Amino acid sequence: MEANLITYQTFDDPALAEDVANTLKQNDVHYELKSFAPKIDVATMTSAPLRYAIMAYGDDFNRINKLLEESAANDIEKIGKDYYLFAFTNEELLDVIEKADEWSAFDVMLAQKILKDKGQEISMEKMENIQQERIEELKKTEPSQKNVIIAGYVFAFLGGLIGVFIGQYLAGYRKTLPNGEVVLAHSDSDRRHGKYIMTLGTVMLLVVCFLKLTHRI
Repeated sequence: MEANLITYQTFDDPALAEDVANTLKQNDVHYELKSFAPKIDVATMTSAPLRYAIMAYGDDFNRINKLLEESAANDIEKIGKDYYLFAFTNEELLDVIEKADEWSAFDVMLAQKILKDKGQEISMEKMENIQQERIEELKKTEPSQKNVIIAGYVFAFLGGLIGVFIGQYLAGYRKTLPNGEVVLAHSDSDRRHGKYIMTLGTVMLLVVCFLKLTHRI
């Protein structure tokens, strides 16, 4: 994977990821389709399901958005009334539009069309405001990870690699915004704890290794 490529969107369904990849390929957009093996969620210590990601250059995100919107527009008129969005309430459809980064371009455009057909058309200006408000919301740091911090210190003190991994997660985890901007996910306080946990975990891991090598444990 090239160093400058970042995650544009992730999918549970490989077919959806392939559809996006095909659109990008047809329009000569540089991308990479990557599968993610199940990882451990440090917050719950459980495995996550296999996911698929479209990786692209951040500068291409707006162009990709436009291409997917154009592709979706061509398919909307062909969709049957049994499609699940037709059962959504107006509030649920608006939620799809407001959280467009969590849905496919097709679903977002169809939600707009359904609302328009119901007499609740969303103007271009309002769409731009919704998108900007969503960007600002996503820029906010995650709530304090108190339980994760406690677990990190415990694992770090015990000399386990899990503590180091938790520290890395707290100190360096970043999220990619819909416009391609990459921001730190955690607050300054949580990131400081992450650095402390990494340091403690590394020191304790070295101590444990030394004691094992000298047969003292």
